[in-house]
Amino acid sequence: MLFFATLLIIVISKHQSADALELLRDGIAMLQNGKTEEAILHLEKAKLHFRSGDEAQLAEFYLFEAYRQTGEVDKAKTLFEKMNRSGKDSGYLLQVLLLSQGRNAEKRNELQAARKAYEEATTLEGLFSGDALLALARVAEASGDNSTSATARGKYLLSYPNSPLADVLRQKK
Repeated sequence: MLFFATLLIIVISKHQSADALELLRDGIAMLQNGKTEEAILHLEKAKLHFRSGDEAQLAEFYLFEAYRQTGEVDKAKTLFEKMNRSGKDSGYLLQVLLLSQGRNAEKRNELQAARKAYEEATTLEGLFSGDALLALARVAEASGDNSTSATARGKYLLSYPNSPLADVLRQKK
C-alpha cells in the first residue's frame, strides 16, 4: 500500500512539473509575441510552482520583463527586490527597471521623477548607461536645466565618441 501511495505521489509530481514547464514555455512565447497580459497569467502560475532552481529564475526574469512592459513598475520592483535578495547579479535588471520608470514618468510629464530615475540609472554600469545619459540630457533640457543637459551629453560623448549620435550631440554644445 505504501508503495502505491509513493508511486502515485511521484506520478502526480511529475505531471505538475510538466504542466508548469508548459505554462513557462507558453508564457515566454506569449511575451515574445506581444501578448503581455496573457503572458503574465501563465508566468505567474509557473512561478508559483517553481520555488527555486533554473526554472524559477527564468520565470522570474520573464515575469519581471512582462511587468516592466505593461508599466506595472511596483510589481516589477517587488519582484526585483526578491531576485536581488536571492543573490543574483541584478545590476542589469535594476538599470532596465530605472529606465522604464523614467520613461513612464516622462509619459505622464512628471519630469522630476523621470530625472531622478535616469540619474540613478546613470550611476550603474550596464548595457544601458548611454541610454540613461541621453534620457537624462533630454529631460534636463525639457526642464530648462541646460547645465545638467550639457554635462550628461558630455559624459555620453566621453564614453561613446564614435556613436552615430556623437556629431549631433557635439553640435548642441
